Amino acid sequence: MAEMSVFSHLDAGITRATGELGAQRVAGLRFFYLDGLFSSLSDNLVAGFLELFLLSYGVSNGIIGLNTSIANLCASVAIIPGAMAISRVRSRKRLVVFTGGGIGRFGLLAISLVPLVAGDSATAVVCLVCLNALRAVMGNFCNPAWTSMVADLVPATSRGRYFGKRNVAIIAASIIAAPLAGRVVKSLTGIAAFPQLGYQAIFFLSFAAGMLATASFARIPDSSVSEESSIKPKGFPLRSLLSDRRFAGFAASAFVWNTALQVSAPFFNVYLVSSLGASAATVGLLTAVASVSTLFGQLAFGRITDKRGDIFVQVLTGLLVPLLPLSWLFVASAGQVVFINIASGLLWAGYNLSSFNILLKLTPNDHRPEATAIYQTLVTSSAILGPLIGGAMADTLGYKAVFAASGIGRFAGILLFIVLVARTGPMLRPKRSR
Repeated sequence: MAEMSVFSHLDAGITRATGELGAQRVAGLRFFYLDGLFSSLSDNLVAGFLELFLLSYGVSNGIIGLNTSIANLCASVAIIPGAMAISRVRSRKRLVVFTGGGIGRFGLLAISLVPLVAGDSATAVVCLVCLNALRAVMGNFCNPAWTSMVADLVPATSRGRYFGKRNVAIIAASIIAAPLAGRVVKSLTGIAAFPQLGYQAIFFLSFAAGMLATASFARIPDSSVSEESSIKPKGFPLRSLLSDRRFAGFAASAFVWNTALQVSAPFFNVYLVSSLGASAATVGLLTAVASVSTLFGQLAFGRITDKRGDIFVQVLTGLLVPLLPLSWLFVASAGQVVFINIASGLLWAGYNLSSFNILLKLTPNDHRPEATAIYQTLVTSSAILGPLIGGAMADTLGYKAVFAASGIGRFAGILLFIVLVARTGPMLRPKRSR
């Protein structure tokens, strides 16, 4: 009875966000909502802590950057085969559950066991890097199938409202997860017999939450999505997709933006710990601050996106986000990062929501998996280059040079987006029902 009461309340909220839908469609949206909640709990229990896990073995900034680049290289290789696999399987859902939801999340369990099976620090570092790469491969192999399912499942006219509500649950989970992870690491790490026990514990907890997410996604009814939209292409339509100037411009600007983003992404928490003296618990609390701020950002930008259009929100937040890494140039203590993280949560809430909606709108219905694969391949390819640049700069020029380069590069990315996408077509406003 309690489960039915919770689901009834959730279903009522989904109906308010999306309008009247069939029972199976509502059930699919419900379990997709729960998948987001548990996935967020899983992801945020370990977000940023793999770098600290590696740091506990005494690795250099170059190795930390190399770890990120290897994962992104493997991820970029997996995306296009993942799109092509859709035409060879009977169910997109099973593909997602088996790869990203199954093998990828068992990688979390394997990471938690590394200190128990690795004979020395060098072996442990290699195992952590390889397992992180495996998780990246599985997560990106299923990304085209996942995106295709989401586009069919969530009504186009109410994506802003639905994803706004789903993202509230995602953020609420992250608010709980990040401080919990920091506290667990601080409490358990350093025990003589098990020096990495804190990191092992959060990766195991992440695995458990991830399995709940996989179980939720597996319960999305197959009939709640249009299997007819999962086309069976004879070949990969690369030339025809890139001939769409607006889609090509969106992909090109994303490549520049994400290269700049990844120059600094692996190093913020490392800088907090190694240069500002922050503890793992402090890192978790600062992450929670960003999550709380993101919650308010989702509530605001979900409505703004539906009223003003995705391009408007993308340009607005895209011009402000580059100021975030530049702000780190003036940070003298960990406490000052609170203000940066408040702004970060607000701005990234709008940017990520609008970016995903733009991707769905610019990709053609008959080739959405392939178009998504091209886009994600460019994004992950940029994420190979960025950490390598950032790692080399951190070791030679220092962290502040990394943050400055990231901010300047992000400005270049959003200006490219304005020229190639925002000024070349309509504002992608949602259609209003009369």
